[in-house]
This record gives sequence, structure tokens and C-alpha cells, in this order.
Amino acid sequence: MLLISVWILIHFIIGFLVLVSRKIYLGFVGLSLLLYTIILINKPITYDLNFYLEYYSNPHPFYEPLFYKLVDFLTYFNNPQISHFIINIIGICLYIFALRIFGLKFFQILFSLPLYIGSPFFILGANNAIRQFLSASILLVALGLLRKKERIFKIFSVVLGILSSGFHHSGVLFFSVTLYILSFLKVKLKSFKKFRWILFFLFNSLIVFIFANTFADKYTTYFSKEIDWGEERMSNFPKIVFLTVYIIVSNYLLKRQILSETLHFIKIFRFYFFLFILPFGVISGEAFPRLMFFFYAIDSLFIALILWDKPITIRKKMVIVFAYMIYGVMTNVLNVLGLGS
Repeated sequence: MLLISVWILIHFIIGFLVLVSRKIYLGFVGLSLLLYTIILINKPITYDLNFYLEYYSNPHPFYEPLFYKLVDFLTYFNNPQISHFIINIIGICLYIFALRIFGLKFFQILFSLPLYIGSPFFILGANNAIRQFLSASILLVALGLLRKKERIFKIFSVVLGILSSGFHHSGVLFFSVTLYILSFLKVKLKSFKKFRWILFFLFNSLIVFIFANTFADKYTTYFSKEIDWGEERMSNFPKIVFLTVYIIVSNYLLKRQILSETLHFIKIFRFYFFLFILPFGVISGEAFPRLMFFFYAIDSLFIALILWDKPITIRKKMVIVFAYMIYGVMTNVLNVLGLGS
């Protein structure tokens, strides 16, 4: 319980400091990173890397080959702590690279790291969903490259989208969804511009329901409501409520605020990705949590960009505080830290 108490305390302190004094927050960054490191070192190991090495060797030697090669390399250390530490570093480096592409300076990224390490994307991904975590981290870099005007960057983003599936087979799917959303946002709707999000939601819901009904028997893990995941697994309904409230509150706080082009892009993309995953929460068992995890990845960029967006306003700070307070008490995150032990 000590680790959990420290985890929650850090979140509340950082939330308070962001709200009252960014200078004091910047001074607290070093201590918070040290405390987070202590938590990560002492938390329970909740992911069996050796299991995946054995699983991939037979009968799937070429299934998610990049993750297989990574696990094969990590087995030389014969130490789960070192293996997870290396994975954490890889995730952090990819996140730093993504933020650089989105325009943040190195010192800004450094002072944003506590917000990232304290996010559900990092703590859940680097411990319970390592394959998807590494894949999604690569896709954050690809998303940044897609915003570049030069064709070479767009080509490289496609390459990264393909490579991401080497860590988790959903990589190409999430990259395709990214292209789908960005393409929809470029469609000119003169008469229906204000209702673009409604049209997207209705059209997407129709596609999702058709897809789910067509492939429900083939992908029962993702689309069957009848699978029993156990009492420790939360149903989709409270997750839908949480995510909807979070989106509404954070977007309302940013209403009529002056946003940089980069933050505005992430804010819009984040909202449309939320609209994309919402129908999955109604029809499926496991698909929605997997999609929700990628939302957390996008949200980790969103929060970091808000911290440095000018002009600095109280409403922008409140978005960070609201998000970070929620991050600190999320049940699935606390379970990773040992609450469910």
C-alpha cells in the first residue's frame, strides 16, 4: 500500500503545483522522477516475458517478429527487473522522439516526463500491455510525421505504421484508423461543417456494427459479450461513462481558448478517435479496452502539449489537473502497483 499511497500523493502534488505555480512544479520534477523510479523498481512484476518467448517459438516463430527478437535479447539478462527497465527506456525514448516531432524542445520534454510516467498509457503499457505499448509508441511518432508536408515524412510514417505491427498485430489497424480519421477531417462539408462530428459518429457506428456482426464468430475474444473475464475486470459501461465525462470536461475547459496549431490538431484527433471507439464499447467485450489504450497514448501527447501551450491560462492548467487527478486513482493502474495482490 505504500507504493500506491506515494503514487497517488505524487499525482495530487503535481496537479496542485501545475495549477498554482509552474516554476515550483518544474523544481519538483527531479524528485517526482526519482519517486516514480522507486515505485517502478519495487512494484510487482505483472508480465511474463519468458512465456511470450516460448509462445512465439512454437508454433508462431514469425508472429510479431520484432517483439520476439526483443524478448529473445532480454532473456540474456535473466532478470525481469532489468528487462522491464529496458522496455521502459525504449517507451520513454519513443515518446521523447514523438514530442520532438510535435515541436517541443528538449528541456520542455524533460519537464513533461512526470506527466507521461504518471499516465495510464505508460504504467499499464510498460507493465501489462508491453506489445501494444511499444507498437502504440511507434505510432505516436508516425502520427507526428503525418503532419509534415514533405512526402518523405509521410512515406516514413507508413513504414513506421507497418513496423509497429512487428510488436503488436494491431499496429497496422491503428495506423489505418489514423489515416481514416485524418482523411475524414480533410473532407469539405460546407453545409454540414458544424455537424461533421455527428456524421462521423453515425457513419462510423454503422460500419462498426456491420463489421462486428460479420466477424463476431471469428473474433470472439473482441466481439463476444458472453465471455466471462472474471470479477476483477470492469465492464465496458463504466469505462464509457468515464471516457465520455473526461472528453466533455476537458474539451469544455479548452472552449474559446487560444490553442497552437499543434495542440488544436491533437485535440481534434483525440476527439474523433473517441467517437471512433465509442460504438465498440456497446457491442464488444475486449475490443473497447484495447482501443481505449491507444486513446491513452494520444492523451499522453495531449497533456504534454497543453503544459507548454501559449498563452498559459487557468483553464488549460485545469485540464492537466483534471486528467492527472484521475490518472492517480484509476483502479487498473493501482492494480498494477499491487492493489489487487
